Amino acid sequence: MKDLSENLKKIGNRNPFLEPENYFEKLPTIIDTKITPKKISLFEKSKPLLYFAAMFIGFYVVIHFTITTLNSNEGNLSNALTKSSEKEKNTTSTEDTYYNYIVTEIDENMIVDYLLAEN
Repeated sequence: MKDLSENLKKIGNRNPFLEPENYFEKLPTIIDTKITPKKISLFEKSKPLLYFAAMFIGFYVVIHFTITTLNSNEGNLSNALTKSSEKEKNTTSTEDTYYNYIVTEIDENMIVDYLLAEN
């Protein structure tokens, strides 16, 4: 305890925390310089609008490309479907012709005779 009281006597009653000279007189000017608005260029002001316009241009390009691609594929698809349906019509007409031939030429007795001959 004696050591502590001796150290306190060395320090004395002075305050170890001091403010710089004329700090409170200079403080308002320091604050004003830090909060004064900066001049913003026209380019900086228009950046959000440019980003917005670029976004819409990008959307337009993507949608236009997609629609163009789908339309060209749809044309190819419709040509393929037309060719396929023409083939089916030809095949169907051939099958119908074959079926009509069988129905007119084969009677019930021929079918019974064929089935009995197999066993």
